[in-house]
Amino acid sequence: QAVLQSMLDLSKYFQLDLTGRYISGRPLSIVAGVPAVAAYSNLDVRLAWHPGKLEFSVAGQNLVNPSHVEFAFNRIPRSIYGKIALTF
Repeated sequence: QAVLQSMLDLSKYFQLDLTGRYISGRPLSIVAGVPAVAAYSNLDVRLAWHPGKLEFSVAGQNLVNPSHVEFAFNRIPRSIYGKIALTF
């Protein structure tokens, strides 16, 4: 497994976070009955704007592939979401 992460302050109010991952595959386990999992690479991106105590952000996860398998039959889909946060 390899991870490369960058967290940048673009200005006083904007942040850009990038995370790239490579996960090697896992062979079939006959003893445990766990199926093989293929290797995959992925990219997560987050852009945030924080004027004062508010933060507005949008993030995308698993942007390289539409989905991937992490364990057995647990398929992780590509996702995009937003967040509004208030700190006090």
